[in-house]
Amino acid sequence: MPLHLRIPLYDYQALCKEYAGSGDSAHSLLNPFSAVKWLLTEIVIFLLEFNLYSWWNIDLSVKADRGQRGRTVMVPCDTEYPAFVSERTIKETAGNIDCEGCMRTFVIQQIPSSNLFMVVVDNKCDCSSISSVTMEPIEIIYILS
Repeated sequence: MPLHLRIPLYDYQALCKEYAGSGDSAHSLLNPFSAVKWLLTEIVIFLLEFNLYSWWNIDLSVKADRGQRGRTVMVPCDTEYPAFVSERTIKETAGNIDCEGCMRTFVIQQIPSSNLFMVVVDNKCDCSSISSVTMEPIEIIYILS
């Protein structure tokens, strides 16, 4: 029986980063009005960046922001992340972890009248190759058919 039970928790109001990509594509070259729209946009941005008022008072000028191409945006998503609940009926447990042919021994003991555990680990083995448990949320992707 494990000392801690792993329980998955779900966040249905999470925000995930998603690559927005750039809006540049070749089909806009086929439309003659897109070239005119682009030219007018560049003229407006130029006039906003090069305003004569900024020569007299620099503190009150506003600089136009062209934005970043290929940026990430935050979109709503569902995520799952692990939580661990202590099994209170177990007062002490011991075990071994196999680290590439080396056995790493550990002892876990519950401290009375508290929610703390004392963990004693044999430090002779290098277990850096074993993946650790992360608390990073994992995005849930629903397959709708």
